[in-house]
Amino acid sequence: YDRFAPDFLYKSVLPMNIYASYWSDLGYSKNDLKDPTTNIRVGIDLFKRISAHMPHPSLAQIATLYNNLSAEKVSDYGARIEALYHEKPWQLPKKE
Repeated sequence: YDRFAPDFLYKSVLPMNIYASYWSDLGYSKNDLKDPTTNIRVGIDLFKRISAHMPHPSLAQIATLYNNLSAEKVSDYGARIEALYHEKPWQLPKKE
């Protein structure tokens, strides 16, 4: 949705919506994160870091904090990510 938009309009970098300036201590520039493989690896690393700091986290809790580290309760975003995980809309229906 933002492939053709000017870079300055977006703070995060797709596909994992990584905020390069916020996570600069990880050692990646916004330009580094434009590589999809690097971007996905960094996103996975962030998921792991978040879940490592929580006892028995749910996917909704991890997704909420991924989206907003200062969140104190599960957000609509976190709940939606968990629901999508269970629904698996990316899978084709099984043929009978």
